Amino acid sequence: MLSYTKVKRNLTVGQNPGTKYLATLWRGQDVEVSQIASEISEATSLSVVDIEASLCALEMVIKRHVKNGEAVKFPHLGHFIPCISAKAQNSIDNVTANTITKKGVRFYPCVSFRKEMKEVAVVERKTNPTGYVTE
Repeated sequence: MLSYTKVKRNLTVGQNPGTKYLATLWRGQDVEVSQIASEISEATSLSVVDIEASLCALEMVIKRHVKNGEAVKFPHLGHFIPCISAKAQNSIDNVTANTITKKGVRFYPCVSFRKEMKEVAVVERKTNPTGYVTE
């Protein structure tokens, strides 16, 4: 279940600039690898230490493949795909590595995960976090 809170924003762009109100995602606490390992351990016969080591190795392998320009695909989760942004040039000869402005990675959830996310319930969180202005 996702939670949102209402916030006040002063928008300066678009057809109707001005003070607007919108929903913003309320994130719960971050989940650490140790908690994930513990949950997997409870559901399997593997030890927490073995799972943590496997998850750490998984992180390293994913990063290595993505940094080598390869997409990493998980059939029930999604794809980690490397991406770049670059400045357009007037001539093909001017296109070099220096024209690349940003390097990154994108996560694209698989079809079933996208469908599951569309069906997730959304509820309003009545208490607003510190620093969020609502009125």
